[in-house]
Amino acid sequence: MTKMVGFEEILQEEIATRKLVPSDVLHCIYGAYHTYSEIAHGNSGHLVLRCGDHSPNQMAALVVVLRMQSMWGDPITWTEVPFADPVSV
Repeated sequence: MTKMVGFEEILQEEIATRKLVPSDVLHCIYGAYHTYSEIAHGNSGHLVLRCGDHSPNQMAALVVVLRMQSMWGDPITWTEVPFADPVSV
């Protein structure tokens, strides 16, 4: 996936937006792809990514992987849920 068209652009967007270190996010991408591709195989539901369940680097990695797969046939739908605002809770 890291050699596919669009990967580097998506990666750089997520790194810049989240103010993360590229090598840290890349390290997480390999694990995210392996772990979530097994879970998502045959899943036609909607994936919800909760920021509280993952480190910032893991979230960025997951978003990169999911943004890439959104360009493929029959992509998984997904939503990123940010941390809850403690003032509004």
